[in-house]
Amino acid sequence: MGKTGIFFKKRKFFLSLLLLFFLFTACISTFAASRSASSTIRIRIIQTTDIHGQYSSYAKPGIMELGYLVEKAREEAGEKNTLYIDCGDLFQGTFESSLDQGRMMISALNLMKCDSFIPGNHDLDFSLPVLLDHLSLFKGKILSTSWRFASPKAPEILSYGIFQKAGIKIAVIGLSPRYMESWFAPEALEGLIRQNAAKEIAKIMPQLMEEKPNLIILAMHEGEYRSTLKEGKKEKGFLSHLFRQWPQIDLVLGGHTHQVSAGKRCYFDQWYVQAPALAGGIGVIDVHFDAESRKLLSISSEIREPIKGQRSPEMEKLFSGKLQEKEKAGRNRLGSLPFAPSPMGKSVYKGMKNPFAALVGKAMREAVHTPAAFHGTMGNYKCNAGNITERRLFLLLPYENTISSIMLTPEECRKVIEEQCRNVRFGNFQIPSGIRFSFVKGKVGKFLYNEDGSLWQEGEKEIAFTSYALSGAGGRFPFLAKLSVKKAHTKKVHTITVRKAVEKYIRKHYSGRIYKTGKKGLNDAK
Repeated sequence: MGKTGIFFKKRKFFLSLLLLFFLFTACISTFAASRSASSTIRIRIIQTTDIHGQYSSYAKPGIMELGYLVEKAREEAGEKNTLYIDCGDLFQGTFESSLDQGRMMISALNLMKCDSFIPGNHDLDFSLPVLLDHLSLFKGKILSTSWRFASPKAPEILSYGIFQKAGIKIAVIGLSPRYMESWFAPEALEGLIRQNAAKEIAKIMPQLMEEKPNLIILAMHEGEYRSTLKEGKKEKGFLSHLFRQWPQIDLVLGGHTHQVSAGKRCYFDQWYVQAPALAGGIGVIDVHFDAESRKLLSISSEIREPIKGQRSPEMEKLFSGKLQEKEKAGRNRLGSLPFAPSPMGKSVYKGMKNPFAALVGKAMREAVHTPAAFHGTMGNYKCNAGNITERRLFLLLPYENTISSIMLTPEECRKVIEEQCRNVRFGNFQIPSGIRFSFVKGKVGKFLYNEDGSLWQEGEKEIAFTSYALSGAGGRFPFLAKLSVKKAHTKKVHTITVRKAVEKYIRKHYSGRIYKTGKKGLNDAK
C-alpha cells in the first residue's frame, strides 16, 4: 500500500470537513454511516501509466498482478462507480513485448475494462502503422488534444470524452507528448498530425463546459514539471498557464517521468496523481460528490502496489501460455562474446575503450555500409562474457532505434564529438567508430584521423547515427539536431534497427567460438 492524500475543494471546505467527520465516525454510529452514505456519491478513478510492456515474471510483478489490483479496486467501488484511465507508454519496454510489438498489451487493457487511453511517445516506437493497428483493437476511448491521425481509416482520437458514472458526469481531456520532433525522425512522424495542445484545449473548453460535467480530469503523458521541451527550446510554465486559464480542471493524472505521486494539491487548486511506472502499481482516486447537488466535495487518493504472484485469474489465463513461449524465444543463442558487455559509464576515456560500444559501432557501419558511425551503450545492464541470447541482447539495446546517415566535414564531426563529450557526466553520450581523435580537457584535438591512422583533413564522410540521436535525443544534442536539418539533403534513412544490426554482426562474427568465464579468466570452451 502506498502513500495517501486528501483534497478538499476550497469553495466547499467547511462542508468537506463535516463530511470527513461523518466518514470517520461511521464505525461508531450506524445512523451516521447510513446518513453519510445516502448524502454522498463516491466515484473511483483508477490510473495506470508507463506500463512499458511489463509481462509478469517470476522475478517481479507485472501486468497480471496489475490486473488483480484493478479488479479489486473496481470490485470495492462497484462497476457503475469506477472509471479506469491509462496514460500511455504501454507497448515498448521488454523483450517479451517486443516479440509482438506490444499487441498483447491492448488485450490486457481491454480485459481490465480500460475506459480511456492517452498515447505516449514510446507507443510510436514500433512505427505509426503498428500503433494504429493496436489502437484499432482498443474498446475504450482514445483521447489527445495534441495528436491527430492523417489517415481517414485510422481509429478515432478525441480531444475529450464524457463518461457517466452513477449519475455523475465526468469529462476527461487527453494530452499526449507535445515535443515528438525531438525524439523521432521526420519520416517516422509522417501521418501523425501534431496540434497546439493549449489552443486545442481553449477551443474545446467552452463546448465541454456546456456539457455541465461534475468533474473535469486532465489525463496526460507528461509529468508535473513546469517547463517542457518545445522544438528544442524550453517552454516555461505550460501547465501553470493552462490551469490559470482553466481553473475548472479538478484532477490531473500524470505520466512519462516515471515519478510517483500519491496525491497533492498543485497549481491552482488542482489535485495531482501519478501512478508508478513499469507495472509497479495503480493510482486509486476516490472523488466524493454531494448526492443532491452533484457538486464535488473532496478527493482522496493512494498508490496501491502489487504483490508478486497475486494475479488476476483472467489475466493469467490470457498471458501465462504466451509468456512461456516468449521466455523460450529469449533463450535463443546468437553467439558468444569474448568480453563482458557493460555500460560505458561517465568517462570519455572509458567510453572509447568500451568493447561493446565499439562492437555496436562496427555493426552499424557494416549494416548500412558507412565508414563511420556514432553509438554508445544503452541503460545500465551488464552481463558476463560468453553466450549472448536474444533476450540478453534486448536488455543491452532495449530501444527500437533505426539507423540514418548524413555527410559531415571534419570540422562538423569534431563539433559533434565535442557535444557528445559535454554530455558525458549525464551518461548521455556516443562515441565515434571509424574515427580517431585526441581529447584534452574536454576539447577534441585540432585533427581527426581515419580508422587506418591517416589524417582526415578535408572532404565529407558518410556517418551513421541512430534516428533518435539525429532528432536531438530529446533535446540533449541540439547541435546534432540542427546539423541534421542542415544536412537533410544528404540524409539516408535505413529501416534496420540498431539491435537487428548488432544481432546480424554477432551471428556473423561471433557464432563459431564459444567463450566462458572460468576461475582464471576468459577461456575457450572445450
